[in-house]
Amino acid sequence: MYIWTASANERVYKNTRITRTSMSFLVLESAKNAYVSGQILLRSIEGFEILDVKAHTEFPCDIYYQRYNVFNDGLPYPDELVAIKHVGRLSVLPHSTQGIWLNFFIPRDVKEGRQDFFVEIFTSQGNFTVPVYLHIYNVIIPDTKDSEFNLEYFFLPFDFFPYKDKKEQKNFANYEYERYSDKWWALMDEYAKSFLQIRNNSLDIRIMPLLADAGSREVENNKWEFNWELFDRFIKFFIDRNAVKSLSCCSIINPVMNDTVLCLDENSNIVSVEIESEKGEAFTDAFYCALYEHIKELGLLDRFRMRLQDEPHQDKYWIWARKKVERLMPGVFCGEPLDMLSVSKLLKDYCDQFIPRIEVFEEGADFFRDMQKAGKEVWVYSCCFPEEHWYLNKFIDHPHIHSRLITWACYTQNITGFLHWGYNYFAGNDLYSCLPNARFKGDGHIVYPNVEYNTINISTRFIATRDGIQDYELLKIAERKFKDATFALSRKIARSFSEFNNNPESVDNTVSRLLKLAEVSQNMV
Repeated sequence: MYIWTASANERVYKNTRITRTSMSFLVLESAKNAYVSGQILLRSIEGFEILDVKAHTEFPCDIYYQRYNVFNDGLPYPDELVAIKHVGRLSVLPHSTQGIWLNFFIPRDVKEGRQDFFVEIFTSQGNFTVPVYLHIYNVIIPDTKDSEFNLEYFFLPFDFFPYKDKKEQKNFANYEYERYSDKWWALMDEYAKSFLQIRNNSLDIRIMPLLADAGSREVENNKWEFNWELFDRFIKFFIDRNAVKSLSCCSIINPVMNDTVLCLDENSNIVSVEIESEKGEAFTDAFYCALYEHIKELGLLDRFRMRLQDEPHQDKYWIWARKKVERLMPGVFCGEPLDMLSVSKLLKDYCDQFIPRIEVFEEGADFFRDMQKAGKEVWVYSCCFPEEHWYLNKFIDHPHIHSRLITWACYTQNITGFLHWGYNYFAGNDLYSCLPNARFKGDGHIVYPNVEYNTINISTRFIATRDGIQDYELLKIAERKFKDATFALSRKIARSFSEFNNNPESVDNTVSRLLKLAEVSQNMV
């Protein structure tokens, strides 16, 4: 049996072999109030079974087996991580490497310094011990809700949005039970826990299903009654779990080139009507007015953001909606994912928050910097594109370390947030799924469904995303006293979204230097 370890930044395939420089122990470094992960690899010339894995430590530790996704290129890519408690005995084929991921949480009140412990692996070929040497730095990163960096995933707690008739059977993905049942809320709790860890602090709200399912409807011609019961329960649920910094209301204008807006009919169905029709005008006015008054009543105006039309390919209807918001929702912050530089420029006098797609930002970097100087907020996003391999992105067939480097590029470019459309779009579409013929492999989700245990499985991209945001928090801490040195570290890893160093050893060494710098910075009087 060969047993060795690897950094969380390394992508380990089934055919990865031990090398002369491979270590038989795991070395980890971490801040406080943070997660840190590493891998243990097992390989044998004979088939074997892993019976159990135990981490002998005081720190909370989740242990996962690596799973592999096979696509149309025939390669088994490591991505999904499944908790060993949900697997039991795991069979490993001869001449096949199996990864075990360790995921530790380091509390804010733990003593800094070195902590030594070990992990015990029970197999059909005997039991093995792997030492772990953990160095904890005296630097505390902020909680998710207080994070300097903003992360927003499009989150789908419903079936694919929008749906046509709320009276149909509404099962969530493949979980085979209805929304708002006890099991549904239990699953939402699993999502909330995952948001805390990945540091998703901008809550994406699909507002129309929440209104429709609560019975909101047209009560007479061009007059609507809105029931906020489910909306209130939904946002309170996530706010109470301490992962919410801001609330983002999903747009009601249909995306891209559409000239229709979502509306409610007399039977609480969601329907599309023409924007410039009498009903389109009337519903949008009624919706914006009612939403504004309700958010104000809840005391959430300072945390609330509006999306008006996702990825608009012309400015007409986005500006139409923005003027309504300005009149009916005074002071409410409006931003949008933008996949065209030309449209971004047309919105320069109207948009509070520009979220260009990665390659659009690079194309128009000077424009977006001008917007920052004018007091606008700038994030970036990815959604299927850019698919060229020289850009950082979230695809499974990219090294998962790219998900970590995205945040470093954001820091270098003075970008304060990242949006990704696919957190849990388990729609089964070949285009962006984990099905064999997917083009944008895995782009539709960063987590996986676990129907049997009513939970979700995280991924290597999940861990890399989280690690990158923790790095960003350390960069912000370090820059307080060492601005030039911190910026130099960031540029060493990622100058932009197409100029970066994805060597795992280089990234590990740079993070180690960053931890030292942040520790000194936070503790200087």
